[in-house]
Amino acid sequence: MRVVSLGIVGLLFCALGQVSAESPVLKPVNLRCQGFVDPLGIDAKKPALSWIVASEDPSVRGQMQSAYQVMVADEGSNEILWDSGKVEGSNSIHIPYNGKPLRSHRRYVWKVRVWNREDQVSEWSGPQSWSTGFLEEGWPPEWIGGTGRTQRLRKEFALPKPVKRAWVYASALGLYELRLNGRKVGDDWYAPGWTDYRTRVQYQCHDVTGLLQKGRNAIGAELAPGWYMGRIAWFAKDMYGKEVAFAARLHVEFEDGTQQVVGTDKTWQAGTSPVTDSDMQDGDRYDARLEQPGWDAPNFNDAAWKPVSIVKLKKEPVLVAQAEPSIGVLAEVAPVKVGEPKPGLFVYDLGENITGVVRIKAKGAAGTTLTLQHAERLNADGTLDLTNLKLAKATDVHILKGQGEEVFQPKFTFHGFRYFSVQGPAKAPALADVTGLVTGNRVEQAGTLNTYEDDLNRVLENIHRTLRNSFLSVPMDSSQRSERLGWTGDANVMAATSAYMFDAWRFFAKWQTDILDAQSLNDGGKDEGYMPNVAPKWKSPGKGHAGSGGGWGDVGVNLPYVLWLRYGDTKIIEESYVRMQKWLVFLESKLEEGIVPNSAQIARAGDWENVDDDTFKDVVATAYYALDLMQMAEMAEAIGKTTDAAHYREQYQKVRAAFIGKWVSGNGLVAKGSQTAQVFALYIGLYPDGKKEAVLEKLVENIEAHGNHLTTGYLGTQWLLHVLADNGRLDVAYAILQQTTQPSWIFMTSMEQTTLWESWDTLGSDGNFLNEKRTSLGHSALGSAGDWMFQAIGGLVPDSKHPGFHHFYICPRPGGTLKQAEMGYPSPYGKIATRWIIKGNKMVLEVEVPVNATATIMLPAMQADRITEGGKPAAASPGVAFLESKEGTTRYKVGSGTYSFMLPFGARK
Repeated sequence: MRVVSLGIVGLLFCALGQVSAESPVLKPVNLRCQGFVDPLGIDAKKPALSWIVASEDPSVRGQMQSAYQVMVADEGSNEILWDSGKVEGSNSIHIPYNGKPLRSHRRYVWKVRVWNREDQVSEWSGPQSWSTGFLEEGWPPEWIGGTGRTQRLRKEFALPKPVKRAWVYASALGLYELRLNGRKVGDDWYAPGWTDYRTRVQYQCHDVTGLLQKGRNAIGAELAPGWYMGRIAWFAKDMYGKEVAFAARLHVEFEDGTQQVVGTDKTWQAGTSPVTDSDMQDGDRYDARLEQPGWDAPNFNDAAWKPVSIVKLKKEPVLVAQAEPSIGVLAEVAPVKVGEPKPGLFVYDLGENITGVVRIKAKGAAGTTLTLQHAERLNADGTLDLTNLKLAKATDVHILKGQGEEVFQPKFTFHGFRYFSVQGPAKAPALADVTGLVTGNRVEQAGTLNTYEDDLNRVLENIHRTLRNSFLSVPMDSSQRSERLGWTGDANVMAATSAYMFDAWRFFAKWQTDILDAQSLNDGGKDEGYMPNVAPKWKSPGKGHAGSGGGWGDVGVNLPYVLWLRYGDTKIIEESYVRMQKWLVFLESKLEEGIVPNSAQIARAGDWENVDDDTFKDVVATAYYALDLMQMAEMAEAIGKTTDAAHYREQYQKVRAAFIGKWVSGNGLVAKGSQTAQVFALYIGLYPDGKKEAVLEKLVENIEAHGNHLTTGYLGTQWLLHVLADNGRLDVAYAILQQTTQPSWIFMTSMEQTTLWESWDTLGSDGNFLNEKRTSLGHSALGSAGDWMFQAIGGLVPDSKHPGFHHFYICPRPGGTLKQAEMGYPSPYGKIATRWIIKGNKMVLEVEVPVNATATIMLPAMQADRITEGGKPAAASPGVAFLESKEGTTRYKVGSGTYSFMLPFGARK
């Protein structure tokens, strides 16, 4: 839903003055730095600080922070580096540190207090902290390595004094697992994550105070190819380099204040690993007979090990602090059954599709080989169907050492699977001895939505699970086959849904950097400014554009817009601004009479995966260019670039006129009338004044001609339900949403499917593959309806005039067979919740608005005099300000608190 801010914050405060003579004292909670709680080793010189404002009495309405004060101190010296003083205003997110320059390798503590509407000040919050990594000097690491694609490195060192505090920075060209005195450091997987290793590499920081001891110590690392040397998509290995390498710096602060640093250098030793082979797509091979107990502990005999080599690179990448949430085990899934379709072949069913690996316990003679293979579905005979793996082997091997029970848990690979087979043991391992480990970024769950309709709840569950399975350093298209790329178009259409279901800000902000790094590969050439079709990029064996527009390359503008709108992050606009401008300049250079032509090869993918209802590719490219200009104008305005904003609005109008002149007929038909073409025109405003109804009518005619089925692909699907509902055809939107036959979301949940498919026709009603080229059963791009479901069913609509849900709209739109729903969303300002139910000809809507936020309630009724709140006329209810009744809705403005509206409700078109 697209709505216009009413500019009524002042009106609200007048109304809220009637709520209470005195507001309760407020308190700041959930303090975060750069989006994290007590982060370690960050490299931001002016980190962003945020908090949520809570109340001692949440039942009192209209509570608002009127001012705040932040204090930051250096923990070591107790010096106050920043005292903001009393800062007027209600902002409590993305407050940039503005004190004395921060120093590297220091720990800083901070606290905040806030004032309420009556200028009463809170107590100081409890102290939170962050530590800095490499700020002034950066980190020019000394990369070390041995021989082989997998290897172990180690070094012993002495600490002469008791340790007060210790922390370690580590990174790798490849993947690494860090060890210290016989224990794994932290619980991260797949570190340092995927970036374009030629441009930048992430480092991690861990507090290791409790792992060190006075006297002898040992530090070690195990390395594997990962994304650096493993296969990328369907290409060969070694896309970024041919030699894994490792870098680390251990900082030790002693009780007497002195320090010692242990770094990677030529004094380290290199040895072989029991991980004898590893690839992200093909799997890990582990030979337990090659284990060397104690290799990562002091006093180990490493006489057979060899000195490491110093790895020199032609171009040193920049080492940066990890920007994304760490990767680890998100869940453990127990198998629900096991079968033996062939003698000695044991097949397990986890009951759901996951991204990750299997942990297995087994006993056997030395040399017994356990082979685990993974797949998303079964053949009719109960064996694994490997059709959609393409070139990926998805096979893990464990060779037993024959010393009692052994536990095998791959750590440098991942698979997309529901089923896995085990070969090697004489009998099937017990269900309790095998576990599916879901791996991915620790992106916190955010919104929840219950429609009280089993079919729609399964759709939401499948969207959520598919997204969870795709967050693995980049938003992967699929995790089962030989691809696993950060396709920009796929993630672009899913960013809005992701932001409702997950706290995805830091994850996508990191990926935006990958996108801009990929765009930079075109600098200085004829394609300067061209955005990528995948990010990160790699050493491509082919030639041509390093990207693709028409929904793919446009992500460089569209993604910052979503992150700004949902999380209130203007810094991502500022950091992306020049490169967003380059993209728009590139597109403008390709225009022919205001149109992005096919000859420019921008929208090469078109409306990917549409249902035999294709859209001209120049329509796609031009429509997206217009959208980019609209969004860029808003973002330019948000960071004070009003002249730029005016330019982009003017350019949008030119493109709009060209689009209308070329493709919009007098009867409302857009181009050849595909659903996506009609949707683009309606959503982006690409129709003549007074012709909206005609364009809508042609869209509805197309839908009805297809039996109330959609035909849109990745691009058109994201806005299809929005434009129907926003333009008076809520009935058609629900008919599509609740459609049970193919193509539809509900059909996709049938046959016990637990994740979304790559294509509407990936499987047929018999459960067999229909589309031999589009066989992924774990693909998020068609799940963009989740965004509309949160807005229309949950009722939560963001406001671009007050991003980050500082102000928002509550506008539930019951329809179809739905009679009730409830939604909860932890916004940057606090929890927002709705619950509505229809009984007879009445609708009850309950709303929770967090402290320090405001909302416009839009009720589907025109009879304002028949609407009550809390049992009394709504307009007379404390804290509720009547705004207007028009276009089938009655609007009220409210502040924080809980509200219960009752209104007459009848069938709505």
